Amino acid sequence: MNRFPDRNRIDYRVVIAAFMALVILATPASVLGTLPSSLTNEGESRVNKLNSALPTPTGTMPPAPLPRFPQAKQNEPSIAVNPLNSLNLIAGANDEQAEPPCEDLNGNGVLNGLTECPFADNIGTSGLYTSTNGGKTWTDLGLLDTVSAAALAGWAGLGMFSAGDPAVAFDASGNAYYANLAFPRTPASPKLEQTGLTADIVVAKATFDTESGTTGLLSTDWVPVRVTSGNPVRFDDKENIWVDTSSTSPFLGNVYVSWSMFTSDDNSIFGGIASDRIAVARSTDGGATWSKPVFLSRSCNLGCGGVQGSVVRIGPNGEVYVAWEESLNRFAPNAIVSAKSLDGGKHFTSPVVVSTIVDIPSPLNGPSFRDATPKAGFRDNSFPSMTVAPNGDVYVAWAAKCSPASSCVSSSSRTDVFFSKSTNGGATWSAPSVISKRLGGTGDPGDQFFPWVTSSTGSSGSTAVSVVYYDRSYDTTGLAACSASCSLDNTRLIGVTVAVSVDGGSTWGYVRSDTTAAGFDPAGSSTNGQGAQFMGDYIYATAAGNKVFVIWTDARNGFPGAGKSYADSGSYGDSDIFFARISWSP
Repeated sequence: MNRFPDRNRIDYRVVIAAFMALVILATPASVLGTLPSSLTNEGESRVNKLNSALPTPTGTMPPAPLPRFPQAKQNEPSIAVNPLNSLNLIAGANDEQAEPPCEDLNGNGVLNGLTECPFADNIGTSGLYTSTNGGKTWTDLGLLDTVSAAALAGWAGLGMFSAGDPAVAFDASGNAYYANLAFPRTPASPKLEQTGLTADIVVAKATFDTESGTTGLLSTDWVPVRVTSGNPVRFDDKENIWVDTSSTSPFLGNVYVSWSMFTSDDNSIFGGIASDRIAVARSTDGGATWSKPVFLSRSCNLGCGGVQGSVVRIGPNGEVYVAWEESLNRFAPNAIVSAKSLDGGKHFTSPVVVSTIVDIPSPLNGPSFRDATPKAGFRDNSFPSMTVAPNGDVYVAWAAKCSPASSCVSSSSRTDVFFSKSTNGGATWSAPSVISKRLGGTGDPGDQFFPWVTSSTGSSGSTAVSVVYYDRSYDTTGLAACSASCSLDNTRLIGVTVAVSVDGGSTWGYVRSDTTAAGFDPAGSSTNGQGAQFMGDYIYATAAGNKVFVIWTDARNGFPGAGKSYADSGSYGDSDIFFARISWSP
């Protein structure tokens, strides 16, 4: 599955001189600035194991074909690069490879929701993958729960099993941290069994192996430590993790986790959820112990719109930045906001508005699920991602229909990727601008969404800010007859684009990450209940020097046709994790 094609190498000086003859990588002449002189896709690879290597299912219905759904379902990847060895990468993803196969209990030849495709009790879903050659090839280590003898004993001691939502990070000493959700093992306490709402955050750590120069492969690695503790009326969700690696920081080595904390109320009209808020916990001893949570947002009680999608990053002097999405005035407008700590995560400023937004539709073009057209029947969001450049500038990227919200007009239907920048420590933010203008104009056709932003300083001393995002503009079917506001504009296959800026976000160069012809069809993905497609809630990127490492959920191997029968295809619901390595020159 490895592809390292020369055709993905783009020299932007040649492109500009030819007046952007390669249309798919063009930038409008009117906004040309300091573009990267070259961007190169050095290769694409598959991260998770091939279906032929999945565990053999033991179920009896239906008997064929193999492998059976949901074992071939992976999504929501995260990636980190070892600061001591940039060839050593760690990735995580939701991975159902150990789940039992669905069973056609009523013998009607189709699957009928979670009754026939349930998540099994006590089976982990946090997948772990490593590369020691910069992502050319990957080793699928299986699940975080069973990756080592120490991990197996640690999860048993906690009385829990992994539940996905992975986020990974390295510290300056080459140690890796994997944050994920965890559920109590069954049987649990009566209250937990009754509500089923509890979820805690667990962080597992792997230490740098000086002999091999890599991290993540020792038998003593990945022992889990609980960050939050079992409260039967609390569901922790959407965690993110980062480590202070700055040599100029007084908090060097601190580990931070941010997340959404939901509390439950059996009488709530919102599906049992009574309130939610953004929380942060820190560890000052390498993840061995964790502080009590510090709350950054107001408690969003019944009828206030919600606060979700946090991300945490660190500045060069130990500043802790957290960004998330919330509703400013009950249900409207929604906004991307940020807060900052100057004392190592003990206290945070009040939230500052980065931009108001109009969220992207979820799903993008209505509830259509599996049919003959490449529609988007998966859930999505406008949650932010964030990076802090080595000079201290802070960048936030998000997807939205409009940003600010006041810029929306009735014809607005496409989704764009926006970004904003702060040069004064998050006190104020630049007006949001559209990144997703690969083809020029005010924004590319189709939809662009799920952005993740990262930054690094290259060998020449130049800093690149890079954003990976899903991009539905590579599939040109119908574009000639459909305006940007036409409903057909949303029926698009999905590709993956990386935008790179070497001038602080003033101009952007573009390179494609995936090697599909016109993109993949999300109808090849599925929830366990088969009621919708499922592409997860995010894709991810990290960077080191002149390299950008991007990772995404990809449904190119899934079955996109109508119907839900095993008799149609053994690749039903097959979503995989793919990776690409991008290099840039200033």
